[in-house]
Amino acid sequence: MRKSQFPQALLKLLGKETDQILAEKFGLAVATVSKLRRDRKLPRALAAHWTSKNLALLGTMPDNVLAKKMGITDSAVFAQRTRRQIPPFGLSREQAQHRWTKKQLSWLGVFADAVIAERIGINTTSVANKRRRCGIGATQKGRSQRVWTKAELAMLGKLPDAEVARRLGIHRRRVAYKRSELGIPNPITEN
Repeated sequence: MRKSQFPQALLKLLGKETDQILAEKFGLAVATVSKLRRDRKLPRALAAHWTSKNLALLGTMPDNVLAKKMGITDSAVFAQRTRRQIPPFGLSREQAQHRWTKKQLSWLGVFADAVIAERIGINTTSVANKRRRCGIGATQKGRSQRVWTKAELAMLGKLPDAEVARRLGIHRRRVAYKRSELGIPNPITEN
């Protein structure tokens, strides 16, 4: 459409209603309406939408849903809600946090984080964070974390990692990791 082909009603509303709302009303692309507004050096219409009715909607739905409904950015809704000290819609972070049972805690380090997450119905990152906070190592490929005996730990730093690994029937990297984790120097590099 050329400039002369735009409806007069649209031209009168530029800068008074958001570009998105005008685009929907007049069946145009948002970019077209934005360019038309900018060509006329008109500011965006954001503040005009904070009517008492719209303010009453803050916190009654997620910010992104309200933003889409109003045709403004998520951050504009967030800013208005926080400025007015209105809590977000839904459960708070504390309320949404999973409460771990003793049984579920016993699974940490025994089963893979993804398996535990699926059983409990939370995301894998939450399980991994809880496991790390409890000081429990990750399970690798479905194997539980190795429990080292005192005799096995005594070999670390006294014998080369490869020799310890051969005696225990595990990979050399697992030996090196455990030795490093305990702050025991590598006997090969100490000579």
